[in-house]
Amino acid sequence: MSDPNYERPNQKWICGWACEGHACRIGPSPRGKCRATFECTPALETKPGETKGRWRCTRPNSAGGPCSEGPLPSGVCSHAIPPCQPVRSLRAKRGLVTLWATAVTVGALLVLLCSSLRGRFLNPAPLSSAHALLAATNNCAACHGAGNTGVHGLVRAALFAEALPARPEMDRVDQACLHCHVGHDFHNARAPWKYSCTACHQEHSGPGRMPPPADANCAVPR
Repeated sequence: MSDPNYERPNQKWICGWACEGHACRIGPSPRGKCRATFECTPALETKPGETKGRWRCTRPNSAGGPCSEGPLPSGVCSHAIPPCQPVRSLRAKRGLVTLWATAVTVGALLVLLCSSLRGRFLNPAPLSSAHALLAATNNCAACHGAGNTGVHGLVRAALFAEALPARPEMDRVDQACLHCHVGHDFHNARAPWKYSCTACHQEHSGPGRMPPPADANCAVPR
């Protein structure tokens, strides 16, 4: 048996008597079942020449030491531990709260991604007037390949998205721009490489005219 003063912060269940300050040394099982039996397991001592022997109390000093009554003649401890109703530890309660919060969040995301509100939920800001028709028809796939896919396609696009490097090159969104803006693969003849369209012409900045490229876009080194 272990020390009753030993705290077990990683256990999911604690003794029901812990709130009263005298938790049992055995403690509950990992499944939350009370394992209270007796305060000790008597040991049979047999002296040379004796046939029956004598039972000796083995209660540890941390629990008060050997009792004055001693074990019963049958070898059973005379001090039974009253059973209790184990309770969840603070760590287990926090784990349940975290689990439920995660489940509710994932469930809400699935409902939003599978409903007709998906476009509004994923849209960071309104499109410019030049692309207002795409917003009116909720045609996200015109620029974003995963726009009309299911939840699986959206999750895959989020997990395996191509991160923009320090010097952005043409990506999939830029290729979608060229379907409508033919011949504008790169309209600055002085640039020695094909730069990303979305690096200068940024959408989802609000209704009205798309903001013009800033001077800082021209000073990005390769």
